[in-house]
Amino acid sequence: MFLIGSRIRAFGVVALAAIGFAFASAPSTAQSPEPEASPSPTSMGGYWYDRAYDHWRSLPREHFATYDTDLVYTFKGKPKERKQHVAFRYHDGRCLIVGVPIDSRDRPDKTQITDRCFGPDFSFAFVQQRLGGFKNAPIEIPTVAPTDAPTAQASGEPKTIASVKTRARPYDVTFVGYEQKDGKNTIHLALVPNIHPADHLLTDMWIDPTTSGVVHLRAEAAVGHVARITFEAAYDEDANSQTLTSVVGYAKGQVLLVRIGLDFTYRQSNIDYPDTLPDWYFDQTAYDEHQRSLTTSSGTK
Repeated sequence: MFLIGSRIRAFGVVALAAIGFAFASAPSTAQSPEPEASPSPTSMGGYWYDRAYDHWRSLPREHFATYDTDLVYTFKGKPKERKQHVAFRYHDGRCLIVGVPIDSRDRPDKTQITDRCFGPDFSFAFVQQRLGGFKNAPIEIPTVAPTDAPTAQASGEPKTIASVKTRARPYDVTFVGYEQKDGKNTIHLALVPNIHPADHLLTDMWIDPTTSGVVHLRAEAAVGHVARITFEAAYDEDANSQTLTSVVGYAKGQVLLVRIGLDFTYRQSNIDYPDTLPDWYFDQTAYDEHQRSLTTSSGTK
């Protein structure tokens, strides 16, 4: 499900669910010290994933947002572009999408009201930003207490076999290393879904260790049995906010005997958070009635 405007259907957001572990190891005795064990890539990965998850969950959410989108794609060797203005309502994910003409000759896409938009902080199944919103999206399963940082025990302390905490985590997470990504020093994690792979799209994520914010996500998804999409999402993040800025990807598929490939770049800009927006923005019947009243009012003058 990946839709940008009327072109590409948005992937459904699902609740995080599964179990992860954090371990602490130690040398056997103080009289025969052994080198301190380093945290494993798995425990390190789970720790940073949980840090980023908790950070994203804790960020303040506005009730409404407006923003502009720009979709540029190449189909059969020909570049295309669609611009839209979006009004977004957080509590149910409803959005009003208004096509914006590119030039005087361009016919914009028809205005639509849907629940298939990328919100300003859309996380591609990393964190469900709201309850419901997307069709068949389950309510998120809450986590327990935050995962402790994995550490080695000091020499001479009693041996600890394991310290286990459960978390709602649908991926096996591995710490890859420290990397530069999008101009920032980041921690790179590799993700392998351990439940419902078709619903959990992420393969890699890059986290800012200073803020615990997500800088970059990489994902793959199948659209039915005819197409596969690979894409990367970039974010503008700091300690108090996290905003989706762009999605760059490639879709390939086959319809009958015809193979189809499509490169695309999607960007969000001019994001604003108004205190309120009219209810008729988000209901098709009310929107159509409002537009008819404007036409009638204009015709009587």
